[in-house]
Amino acid sequence: MLYRGNLIEASQALEWGLVDEIVPYPELLAKAQEWASDLTVKSAFALQQVKKSLASRGEDFALEQKLFANCYRQKGIKQRVLAWLGQHLDELPDSRLERKNPEE
Repeated sequence: MLYRGNLIEASQALEWGLVDEIVPYPELLAKAQEWASDLTVKSAFALQQVKKSLASRGEDFALEQKLFANCYRQKGIKQRVLAWLGQHLDELPDSRLERKNPEE
């Protein structure tokens, strides 16, 4: 799609997971402000790591692994990730993960 420059409909981009949401133009500014507000409560460090990962354009898997590991080492992240996994374990396909106490 990128090489050939093919255009797709917004609904197709949503179906393929290329976009998070389709927003009518009159609501676009309000939605952008809402998302920007959401980002202000996120970890600045994690957002910085995401920006670095995106800048690599997926060409440096080792860098992406390192950035993820950096995020995972941040205070409290391990417990929150394990807690989330515990809540969503049944939704993961063919999960072989064991339920563990997030405090471990």
